[in-house]
Amino acid sequence: MRWLLRLVFAGGLAGLALLALAYAEATRAPVVVSYDVASPAWTGPPVTVALLADTQAAHPDMPPARVARIVDQTNALKADLVVLAGDFVTGRLVQSGRVGPVEATAPFAGLSAPLGVFAVLGNHDMERPGLAGEVTEGLEAAGVTVLRNRAARAGPLWVAGVDDNRHGVTGVTAAMAGVPPGAPLLYLVHNPDNLVDAPARVGLTLAGHSHGGQVRLPFVGALVLPITHRDWARGHIVWRGTDGQARHMVVTSGLGTSGAPIRSPCSWAATLAALS
Repeated sequence: MRWLLRLVFAGGLAGLALLALAYAEATRAPVVVSYDVASPAWTGPPVTVALLADTQAAHPDMPPARVARIVDQTNALKADLVVLAGDFVTGRLVQSGRVGPVEATAPFAGLSAPLGVFAVLGNHDMERPGLAGEVTEGLEAAGVTVLRNRAARAGPLWVAGVDDNRHGVTGVTAAMAGVPPGAPLLYLVHNPDNLVDAPARVGLTLAGHSHGGQVRLPFVGALVLPITHRDWARGHIVWRGTDGQARHMVVTSGLGTSGAPIRSPCSWAATLAALS
């Protein structure tokens, strides 16, 4: 029986070591991944966009102080435009302390970009009645333009954004309604599945939500991937719509965590996307 006890003990130690590594991966400084996207639909000058998503503020892994450090890291990229693809708060069960919507969004007041800072809401930002309004108020108090099924001008281009389709109503028609014909246009969404709604005129769709799979196992892949198009989990996606025209999308693996504060070493965090 001793060999069995030793085996169980060794297995327990190995499990704890893996959890420690996964927590370390979840809390390390974000990795910046750059993409140079040449979209046939883009009619404007080259623009550099910093895309962040899924901070999901919570203790111990994503306190407001860490969000503030990520803001500083983003500012150092000197992007023309910063976009935030939702999920500023979290509903996960495994956390040592909750962070409210005001605390979760306040650090974004430090963001700075010549063409502005824009955001959409994610599914966690809309999980209970009134929460979407609280998150929106917090973001707007931080100087962030929140796009809820509408578009706004950002210098020489336009940014259209929609609510997450799991708890809200995705109004792509309403979001595009005010954009002048032929204007350079970015489409900001939370869920990558919204790419199927992107009109051909969109130069680039920007998304988060997937966490890049967050926890991936060899020969198995992502344990949880809450999107329909599982091959759209991260990176630069090119998809041809029913009209045969190519749609380009960049999906970030996000910054925070869902379920538990762990990540496997697959997950890229802050994404810097260069559109040309």
